[in-house]
Amino acid sequence: MHDKDLESKCQGFNNEKFLALKNSHQGVPVVLFSRAAMYTDTSRGNSYRVYFPGKEHLTGQSFADTYAAEYTKVVCAIAENRPVYIVKPIPEMLFNIYKGLNLHKRIFQYSSDITVSLQDYERRTRVANHAIEVAAKQCNAKVIDPTPYLCPNGQCMGSRDGVPLYYDDNHLVDAGNEQLKGLFNGIIEQI
Repeated sequence: MHDKDLESKCQGFNNEKFLALKNSHQGVPVVLFSRAAMYTDTSRGNSYRVYFPGKEHLTGQSFADTYAAEYTKVVCAIAENRPVYIVKPIPEMLFNIYKGLNLHKRIFQYSSDITVSLQDYERRTRVANHAIEVAAKQCNAKVIDPTPYLCPNGQCMGSRDGVPLYYDDNHLVDAGNEQLKGLFNGIIEQI
C-alpha cells in the first residue's frame, strides 16, 4: 500500500487472523468472501490496487499471474487445516443504487431498475475469478458462484422491481441477500 501506516495495520490484522486459523478450530470450514476484483481492476479509478514487494509496476498478464500465485498461497495456507469455500465476487454497481433510484424517480417521475451487464461483471472480475479458480484447484477449495442468483438473463441486478438490492454500489441489503437464497444449498449440510 502507498500508506505505510495503513499497510502495517492491514498486515497485522491479517497475520492475527492467519495465526488464529492455523492454531484454532481446526477442521471448521471457512467461507471466504472478498472484494478481490476491486484490488485487480483499475478501470474505476479506485486506489486499492494490490502491489507486490519488489514488483510494484507489474501489469497485464504478469500482474494476473503474480496475483493468482499470491492468492493461492493464502488460500492453501487456510486450507491446510480445514475445508475452504470461496465465494466469487458479488457484482458491484457503477454508483450508489439508493441514490440512483431516488434521483431517477425525482427527475423522470417513475421507477426504473438499475443493472450492470453480466459481460461487464465478467470483464471486471476476470483476474480475480481466475485467481479464485487457480486457488480452488491447487488447494482443493470449493467455488461458490453468486452470479446465477444476482445476474439472471445476462444482467446483474442493482434493483428489482424498483426495490434496491444494494445499500450503495457494493453492499447488499436484505432484499439483495434474499436473492441469494439457495446459494449455500448442499454446502451447509456438509458443514
